[in-house]
Amino acid sequence: MTATSQPQGSSFGNAINYIYEGRLDEHKDKKEVLILHSDNIRVPRDAADLKGRNRLKLDFISQAERHKQYGNDNRKKYVGHHSLNFSASDMQELTSKKIEELTKDYIRDSGIDQTQYIAVAHQDTDLYHVHIIFNRAKNDNTIYNDWRERNKTAERAVALNLKYGLKQVKKQIALANSPDVLAIRSGHEDIQELKVDGLISRAKNLHHLSKICEAEKRSFKEQGDIIKIEDKEYRKTDLQVVFYDNRGEDRANARQRHIEENNKRKEEKKNEPKNYEIKKNKREARRAEPELTDDELAEQQFEQVIANLDKRAELKLNLRGAIESILKEAKTEKQFIKELDNQGIKVSESKQDARMYVFENADTKMEISKFQIKQQITINTIPPPEPSRRAEPIPSQQTPEQSTGLGVGEMAGQKASGSVKKLDGGESEEDIEQKGLKKTYRRKI
Repeated sequence: MTATSQPQGSSFGNAINYIYEGRLDEHKDKKEVLILHSDNIRVPRDAADLKGRNRLKLDFISQAERHKQYGNDNRKKYVGHHSLNFSASDMQELTSKKIEELTKDYIRDSGIDQTQYIAVAHQDTDLYHVHIIFNRAKNDNTIYNDWRERNKTAERAVALNLKYGLKQVKKQIALANSPDVLAIRSGHEDIQELKVDGLISRAKNLHHLSKICEAEKRSFKEQGDIIKIEDKEYRKTDLQVVFYDNRGEDRANARQRHIEENNKRKEEKKNEPKNYEIKKNKREARRAEPELTDDELAEQQFEQVIANLDKRAELKLNLRGAIESILKEAKTEKQFIKELDNQGIKVSESKQDARMYVFENADTKMEISKFQIKQQITINTIPPPEPSRRAEPIPSQQTPEQSTGLGVGEMAGQKASGSVKKLDGGESEEDIEQKGLKKTYRRKI
């Protein structure tokens, strides 16, 4: 089954004449069948009842005239016309009673039940179809909402196909899972009755439903398009609508919580002092403070500047100390940067000078030369020097019996005589004389 929204007619008279006898050039038997009509109109007995058709036209026109915007130049915008088209396969599934129920559901889903309407079926062609003529001026003197009318008409037909198990064709297959169609389908009575089931109303999808049945030790079987839970059978298409509705309730609850939180924040903000009140309090506080002379004010500002400088200097000193302590233990530049990052100190290259690193923590930042860092890391990687070994003294060749008893041992190979050197490094007289004789002897030779 498909549904279409026909262009607005020129008048109620032409629309009513068409559903009973066709176009002016046809005037043939449309084999019309009255399906439904609203209670506030008078319907003719048949196509031959011209007086009854005229009364029906007057009923439509009189309600349209009560609308404040009604006029001769816009009469056609009050004429509404939709049609329901059934295929041969649809007619095999539907009876006359089912068609009446389906038409009634369509009229309710589209909001046409809030105004005057008449539904007449035509059987003069192979395609069985139902024409619904309605008044766009509703019973409460408001205008029928025709926003997205063409799309909504198609969506209502798909929703009714899901309800009555009719075949979807062409674009209807993809449209069947759209949120708009599921929202229309969720308003039908059979879905509302299905939601009363405590088991189904908790599930968000088929997998969730199977887990709930498993936890409650209920049998769950999937047989084609049917889900069987113990002795009850459910159509998958109906369950998908319930699941969408259940998820929609979760979304609605979340939206409601969001609205409540916003309202709470607004109430709290109302109790907060306004900007003008804050400024007023500051002015009053300044007036209450004793007035300072220019010299006192300048001195106060100078002290504040000095205090800020001292604080910044202290923060930089602490940062430098942390960097130096980590740098003394670092073996590579990568290790150094990683350890700084662990301590909450960020390292980046200076934008003004590529030779400098910028070190920054939550309090302050400073720059250090890359060369200094690499130099210290190089020092850290140099192995310490090995300890020096002193030469051991050569043991003396003399024996205790060869000692002269002068307080100093004789030198190895020397005789105990008067040629022994003095302790202060001088020579004896005999040594000097012997040297002189040697020199003389050499000259003679």
